[in-house]
Amino acid sequence: MNQGSTVLQFLRRRIRAYQDLRQVLQEQRQALVANDIAQTQDFSQKQLALLEQINECESSWREYLKKHIKGDELPKSYEACLEMLRLSEKSERQARRLYAQLRTILEELAELKQTNQMLMESSLAFVQTLLSNITGKLHQQGVYQPGRKSPGPSALLNKRL
Repeated sequence: MNQGSTVLQFLRRRIRAYQDLRQVLQEQRQALVANDIAQTQDFSQKQLALLEQINECESSWREYLKKHIKGDELPKSYEACLEMLRLSEKSERQARRLYAQLRTILEELAELKQTNQMLMESSLAFVQTLLSNITGKLHQQGVYQPGRKSPGPSALLNKRL
């Protein structure tokens, strides 16, 4: 397998992994909107598995670069990596197209993550407000609190049997 096809294979693998993550995040967003806690947790587990897969892809890519690029330090940009790998013109053109696709997916992922985070925070704030309202009303109505004067006779004691 020549170097160009290996680089393209790495890119396609990374794109597939990130597309899978995008799909899970989109489904998680739907579960968050529907307030389906069980499904949200399932999607979190799927995310972790995909992130491990992505980490493996990225590690393999870095190892490949270390093996094929001379020098102590790897280039910071993807474009510099392509130049240093000295791919054929056709392979380089395909790699740039795939990398542009990967960048687009990464931008979409950033937006989805932000949206999902905001939905989770909103849901948590709602639950916290609901709980504070419930506990606040309980404390205001007839719940025993040492040292507090009774607000009056209990409505339950005033009922006739």
